[in-house]
Amino acid sequence: MEHSRPIYPGEFILNVYMEPFKVKASELAESLDVDQATVSRLLVGDASVFPDMAIRLSVVLGGSSYFWLSMQSQYSLWLAEHQVDKSRLKQMVFSSHLVGIS
Repeated sequence: MEHSRPIYPGEFILNVYMEPFKVKASELAESLDVDQATVSRLLVGDASVFPDMAIRLSVVLGGSSYFWLSMQSQYSLWLAEHQVDKSRLKQMVFSSHLVGIS
């Protein structure tokens, strides 16, 4: 079953905060205490949310840092699932008693 593309954090920030409330990237950058270029990359999906940014977003915009990391993880995993060539990968088979799986 094909899953639809999850929203990435920058897209969410644009749609929920910046556009409705007319927030400029420079204002958000100042509140986050980062360069405007960092915010611009985040907003277009060219930068990922790492733990330090997740904490900043949590404090500045709300939501938990786990919320921001989870959104990024879902998007990153979706991208990887569509970009990784699995045709040359070979599954390793282990006996379940060797790895403690019943």
